[in-house]
Amino acid sequence: MDKVLNILTIGRDPTVLGHLATALSHHKVRIAAPSAQLDAQIQQQPYDMLIAHITTDHNTVDLAVSLALVHENIPLLVVDDHPDDEMGRVLIKAGARGYAHAGLTDELIAGAVRDIIDGELWMPRSVMLSMMNELTTEMDNERVGDDPRLGRLTKREREVVELVAKGASNKDVADHLGLTVRTVKAHMTSAFQKTGTSARLEMSLLVRGELPMNHGMRA
Repeated sequence: MDKVLNILTIGRDPTVLGHLATALSHHKVRIAAPSAQLDAQIQQQPYDMLIAHITTDHNTVDLAVSLALVHENIPLLVVDDHPDDEMGRVLIKAGARGYAHAGLTDELIAGAVRDIIDGELWMPRSVMLSMMNELTTEMDNERVGDDPRLGRLTKREREVVELVAKGASNKDVADHLGLTVRTVKAHMTSAFQKTGTSARLEMSLLVRGELPMNHGMRA
């Protein structure tokens, strides 16, 4: 029998949260709604895994990206009502250990949790292949002389922020790159956190080389 894990599921949809609880009934599963106190709640308990449910609501995507970046010592599985490869890449690169459809069978959910706890990444094969293809070309697209904060971004995040720096809206960026607005928002959230910026103006200044080096630098 598998080790009993302390798992925190995060979301607002009782159907999805109930499904997760049933699939993981062997473990100790707690439920939390997104809130300003969530980070403190996570830090107070020795959770073995976090599972976040995201929807078409941009705020749920922001939360998942933040959880991956802030609580990098706790494996995160993200379940999505409308999964797509681009969103999967965003979340895995932010630090999530798994990305899956929210409607997976109980057996597959339990298997995903088991694999992630064993140190593996769990994602659709299409996401894995697209990440491998992207990684093989990223070195060729590195730019010499850039602000080091921009070096923390993935190739796609860089494409997004460069368009934003030119004044493009999220919808403009989505149309130009063939993405959904939700995915663009996720890229921006990740880019903000990686560079220590918090607004589109700051990001634009950073891309243009006009943001002071002591702004947004993290250890």
